[in-house]
Amino acid sequence: MSDELLSIIGAALESLDTEQVLKHYTDNAVFETSATGNVVKGKDELRAYFTRLFSLPGVRFQVLSVFSSPDMAAMEWVWSGLSTRSQTPFRIRGASIFKRAGNKITHEAIYYDPAPSLA
Repeated sequence: MSDELLSIIGAALESLDTEQVLKHYTDNAVFETSATGNVVKGKDELRAYFTRLFSLPGVRFQVLSVFSSPDMAAMEWVWSGLSTRSQTPFRIRGASIFKRAGNKITHEAIYYDPAPSLA
């Protein structure tokens, strides 16, 4: 996975474009959220996950940095929006670690503290 491909994925994330994000995952990709233990499997579940995430109040993503090696890659990002409980603005810094096959993501694990989004 190249830094260029990660930049394309990052741009899709920043534009909140579910279908552009999904183009870069394999059909049986696994997406894990370390903070909650949530595991999403396959493009149908990924589509539902990103559609729900991108519809949250005021949601935005900003990609801060990317790094890649032949088999793995990493992306540092900021997720911001409004808490669904209190409508309080939040800003969360996190990271994604990717495994790949060819130019497609087979596995993504995200690491962040969700507490500010739950206030």
